[in-house]
Amino acid sequence: MSIVKIYRWALPPEMHDGFKADWERITRDVAKGLGQDFATLFQMENGDFISVTRWPDQQSYGKWVQWIMASSEGVKYFRFEKERRDPVVVVL
Repeated sequence: MSIVKIYRWALPPEMHDGFKADWERITRDVAKGLGQDFATLFQMENGDFISVTRWPDQQSYGKWVQWIMASSEGVKYFRFEKERRDPVVVVL
């Protein structure tokens, strides 16, 4: 059973570059090592970002959540949390 998470991030323009750089780096360096098997980031015409990630199972997704909660890097990444909108979660 795969887990797909889709988020919309509504950020002020001055946060765009930092968000994109952090999202790409953490996806490349951390999330893939924890089992994430797909990730992409789009920027809409209005400046909002859409992120789509897929995890092969609940266990690998759980490792990601644990990393976010325990890591100073995870906390840094989620400085953008207040800008994030409710996720769309799809379980396949």
